[in-house]
Amino acid sequence: MLTLRSAGMSEVAPMAFDPDFGKTGFARHLFRLRFRDLKLSQRAFAERFGLSYSVVRDAEQGAAPTRALRLIVAAIASSPGAMEAAARQAQVLCTCGDGDAYRSCAASALPGNGNSDTLTRARACDGTENRNGQA
Repeated sequence: MLTLRSAGMSEVAPMAFDPDFGKTGFARHLFRLRFRDLKLSQRAFAERFGLSYSVVRDAEQGAAPTRALRLIVAAIASSPGAMEAAARQAQVLCTCGDGDAYRSCAASALPGNGNSDTLTRARACDGTENRNGQA
């Protein structure tokens, strides 16, 4: 541990390393969520929640976050497990009946959504549900 001695003082004051020193606002909030609460590196946080590493790095260095990033980080803070599941599910490919592959969550329900939500999304994907949500 590093210590400082001031002229004329006999006490030794310890210097502690504060990794979020100098961070303010959203940068500090994101850092504390990622580093202190979830105990993840920037890269691991980005991968787990489907974000770009550079977005996480830049936001922690003080770049202005987009409204979308603020929303995503608020949702992660509220329910990290559900957001991790949502990020995984967003990687599922669905052809939606027309031969083209799309990123979709129609393959299975997210935690806490129940079977009816799975059925609704599956109908929307296969075209059996109209735009008003009616089968």
